[in-house]
Amino acid sequence: MARAAGAVFVRICTIFGPFVPVLPPPLPAATTDSVQTRLSKLLHPRSGKARASSGQKAPTDWRKLLDAPHGTVGGAGLDQQYASVIVSAEELLRMEAEGRQEEAGAERAEMYEMLPAKLRAAVRSKLREWWRDPGPLDEGLAQGWKEAGERIMAWLGLMARDTARWQSERNRFDGAPRVYALQTLRWHN
Repeated sequence: MARAAGAVFVRICTIFGPFVPVLPPPLPAATTDSVQTRLSKLLHPRSGKARASSGQKAPTDWRKLLDAPHGTVGGAGLDQQYASVIVSAEELLRMEAEGRQEEAGAERAEMYEMLPAKLRAAVRSKLREWWRDPGPLDEGLAQGWKEAGERIMAWLGLMARDTARWQSERNRFDGAPRVYALQTLRWHN
């Protein structure tokens, strides 16, 4: 199990390392290096200091390594709130597509109230600007934005539902988790 987890961690560092500055840099993959060797080099980089007599380096604090950095949604403690807003937006889009306008209006008001005060003020000012000068109405542009929004909501909605499920699994102790933290909004900025 540890070997598989190490292999996954090395691959995550290799793929997402250029985009997530807190991940350790990937090492060049030598054909003779095993996964354990590469993981060991990532977690315990050699320094110019002499090794302790026992042969150990400082112990790795896994809790700090797995915590979300401060610049992320999870680091700010907003992953649950963002997940709720995204799930509500997904439900709102579903209601509007089905023609349930009254329910959609109530859902829109509820979703607006879930936003932080600064974000509500920004949305209000953008809407005010749009109502003053809506600009040219282009049906093709609107259709493009609608399709882009649907593609984004397809994966973002899944991550938001996984975030809620992950949080509920952390609060229960009734078996193995079905959702992993990597599937959630925890490390997104």
